[in-house]
Amino acid sequence: MAALSMGDFREAQPSELSLFTIPPYQSAVENIYFQVRSNSQLTGNIIDLEITGKHGMEYVDLNRSRLYVKAKIVKGDGTSLTENEYVGPVNLFLQSMFSQVDVTMQGRMISSTTSHYPYKAMIQTLLCYGNGAKTSQLTSQFWVKRRSRPFRR
Repeated sequence: MAALSMGDFREAQPSELSLFTIPPYQSAVENIYFQVRSNSQLTGNIIDLEITGKHGMEYVDLNRSRLYVKAKIVKGDGTSLTENEYVGPVNLFLQSMFSQVDVTMQGRMISSTTSHYPYKAMIQTLLCYGNGAKTSQLTSQFWVKRRSRPFRR
């Protein structure tokens, strides 16, 4: 016959009511940020970015890689815009800045777009994404559905 004592029992309490206990946490690396600068000057030359691991054996997830670009929109003659001129980037602005994007891995060409990269990006967006994506996540790429009439203020 087993003997039960009240010292072994605890009152059941939902975790939401545990106000004075510190919740468990996990510590791990979520993001790693590397700043990679171009090997060439940015004056109409080819922009060459060489992204390598420390020993060449690390995995670089290109799908999650991001390119940070700081740009200024100016007039055709190079002067700044005035306050009354309403100009803004629209429809894959970053993709339209580059005419050709080549990806090489260990000296071997992975993908090449010749000089049609902006067109390829536009066609892929039109064919591969539905209306839901075009009205939500693609707005971060300045995607705006084209209207039948020109843009007006």
